[in-house]
Amino acid sequence: MATKSLSRALLTQVLSVYFLLTVVVTAVQIGGEYYDSKSVLLEELRNQQSSFRGSIARSLWEYRYDQVEEFAQSLIAIPSISGVRVRDDKGTVVVQLGDVSSVSQLESLTNDADEIPEQAGIFGYHSPLAFEFSGESTRVGDVSLFTNRTVIIERLKVSLAFILANALVKSTFLLLLFTLAFNRMLRKPLRELTNQIRGFRLDALEQSRIQLHDRTNTEFSMVQNAYNQLLDSLADYQADLTLSEAKYREANRQLDSQNALLQEQVARKTASLSRVLVDLERRKDELETRQEKLLREIKQRKEIEQDLREANERLQSSVHLLEQTQRKLLGSEKMASLGDLVPGITHEVNNPISVSITAASLVGEKTAEIEQALAAKQLTATQLKGYLSVCADAARMIEESLNRASDLIASFKQIAVDQGSETVREFELKPYVESILNTVRSRHKQIKISYQFSCPEALFIRGPAGAYTQILTNLIDNAVLHGFDGQSSGVIKLSIERQQNSLHIIFADNGKGLDANGLEQLFTLYYTSKPGQGGTGVGMNVVFNLVTEKLAGKIVPSSKPGEGLRYDITIPAEFITPSA
Repeated sequence: MATKSLSRALLTQVLSVYFLLTVVVTAVQIGGEYYDSKSVLLEELRNQQSSFRGSIARSLWEYRYDQVEEFAQSLIAIPSISGVRVRDDKGTVVVQLGDVSSVSQLESLTNDADEIPEQAGIFGYHSPLAFEFSGESTRVGDVSLFTNRTVIIERLKVSLAFILANALVKSTFLLLLFTLAFNRMLRKPLRELTNQIRGFRLDALEQSRIQLHDRTNTEFSMVQNAYNQLLDSLADYQADLTLSEAKYREANRQLDSQNALLQEQVARKTASLSRVLVDLERRKDELETRQEKLLREIKQRKEIEQDLREANERLQSSVHLLEQTQRKLLGSEKMASLGDLVPGITHEVNNPISVSITAASLVGEKTAEIEQALAAKQLTATQLKGYLSVCADAARMIEESLNRASDLIASFKQIAVDQGSETVREFELKPYVESILNTVRSRHKQIKISYQFSCPEALFIRGPAGAYTQILTNLIDNAVLHGFDGQSSGVIKLSIERQQNSLHIIFADNGKGLDANGLEQLFTLYYTSKPGQGGTGVGMNVVFNLVTEKLAGKIVPSSKPGEGLRYDITIPAEFITPSA
């Protein structure tokens, strides 16, 4: 399909408008020259009348019409005069020479001396003739001098030629200039841009980048930058897709391994349970006497197992919730830090779960031993007391471990809800910040970090808790990733105090610090000192936007190389008094 040339169409429209304007301007100039020349001719007619009016008036007074005719012949010989008409005081035409208009036109004149309107290309000037005798002025007639359009055109020939030649030269010059400019600034870059885009290859994104020869800041440079950024995003997407595929294959492999292990355990437990049932059936008569006691023990065991199953289901539900939360948060840079908390929280939750499983396994083993002793009729009171003691200790350990896991999950869920939501709520600042520090601490165990935190007691505020969580999490992550890079330990100082109707927060670390250039670009979007090594250049920009826009506050960083980094943050806050 044939394509239309954008530069040619645009050039055609521009030149069409220019030519139209040139024609209009030229027409206006010609009209102006015409009316100027007409005014000059009328002024000449007025001057000629002033010169001959006295002589013609005297000749009319003396009835010397032959002399009037001589004066008329003299006037008609002047190039600017094409006609003469002289009338006496009764309106009778005495002399009429050359091209003149009709006498009826004189009747429409309102003044004695006035211009004669143009008719059939003829116009002129009319004035009365008066003769003064003995101090009295007597009207003896009138005189009319005429000229025509031909006289004006003869005078305008040179001016018209110059105007038309000037318009033609300017039009030709601008046509060449526009053609060259459009070819150089639009058509040539468009052709180069089109040819480079046609060379796009999905398997060679770096070679498909656009490099225009003209690097001036034009719209083509913007198109080039946008296209190259699109290629960068496509390359990042391909890398993320490859990594996701690898993670997916690894997860499937681990799932297959866990399924095989689970099937093996189910088969082993099923076989063991079958043997126990056969043995119980064979010794049924011997156990009838102790049925009531065993029923109580079995009931207690089932209750423990039921509690364990319920706790396990709750934990599995919580882990599932954590995994869902992680998947949702990984899609947004604002919630990326929450996704990083999941592995640490999962590790912390696994410890009490492992203790609970160990305690449950111990109860199972002791129960099996009691069943064997009971079956052999060798159960003693000491064994039974020991069994009950083990069960009590195991129940206590399970309860403590599950409470610990529940507290960890509740803390994480609160942070997850706050960080993923913009809901405004009431909360006490000190314990809330401590829960954030405890949560963040679990995922930075590779570095020994000492937290020095100070905050007044019973400091309640109403605000978006998630914004405070995001700010503190990003500040700590930035300190660990950039400030403590290459260090085995570090110190983070966090101070919060109330100043009238505002919160004053000081966050400082003893890391590597920043130079003047790094400090200037600290909050610049996509600026990072560790590209490709975990730094995205978004976290501190998010902190800046949350403090200045979301919370209407201000943040001032200060740092020197080797002296750490400090943030002074002032945020307007709504302080509240908790209800009793």
